[in-house]
Amino acid sequence: MKLYQNMKKLDDLANRLGNGEQTQADLDYLAKCLSSICDGDDAHVVFDIKPTSKGMRRSDYRPHRKIADAFKRITAFTDPLEVIDDGGILKVVEVKSKRDRLQKIVIPRVAGECGFDADTLGQYWKEKKYAHLKTAEA
Repeated sequence: MKLYQNMKKLDDLANRLGNGEQTQADLDYLAKCLSSICDGDDAHVVFDIKPTSKGMRRSDYRPHRKIADAFKRITAFTDPLEVIDDGGILKVVEVKSKRDRLQKIVIPRVAGECGFDADTLGQYWKEKKYAHLKTAEA
């Protein structure tokens, strides 16, 4: 998943630049890369986003990033403890069925927020193909 990680790094850099939150390290990195490109190096090699025969395509990055963002939201709701309002008193209770909560409440809610169909997002959550997107590194 090196291509995905490098594309994510560039996407995050673009967001920081767009928001005016770039760091000196960001500027130094861009200056070095642009200088290399001006010297004739291939931009895909310079930014380390050249896909391999086994890896994902660059065009797959955006859909994978959207799924990873949805998974982060789902993970945020999978805490086995929940705070409930019991007549004005906040209580911490243990969730009885994590699976039911995921399927009936969390996944439909996140799907609506992220622009997915709830059944589709549920399938992505179960598929081993997307398991790497559930980690913090993705």
